[in-house]
Amino acid sequence: MAGDKKKVIKRKIDQDVVSSLDDDLKKTLMETYTDILIEQEQRKRDEKIELAKKVFETKKNLVKNLGSNDKEREELLALVSSFPSTEPETDKGWSRVLGIMERGGKKKNKRVVEFPASKTSKKKPVKKSPVKKKSKTTTNKK
Repeated sequence: MAGDKKKVIKRKIDQDVVSSLDDDLKKTLMETYTDILIEQEQRKRDEKIELAKKVFETKKNLVKNLGSNDKEREELLALVSSFPSTEPETDKGWSRVLGIMERGGKKKNKRVVEFPASKTSKKKPVKKSPVKKKSKTTTNKK
């Protein structure tokens, strides 16, 4: 056991090294590399599927008591993220919530301001005549 060398894992393989391999070794290397990539992609896909399952579970709990059909539930579910985090206590707050409901959860449309095609002439600043100011200096007498 004392004579066994520790296996060193290479972090990079040069393309020249790969192309210099025998055909059977090159094929084995590429198959192994491909299998590893496929396994990595499958792991990432499985993680995304697990996240999607959590989202579906949350959605099922959210829409449990909303609306009487799928269309109503989807419309009300769209409001969930656009509503404020706390229930309003004033009339103005409730007006905002009702506005969100009327718009179907969409944000307010921003006004489009059109500028005039021709540039308006700006007023030229009034030039001040240079006036020399005399500054008084005082000396502290001790």
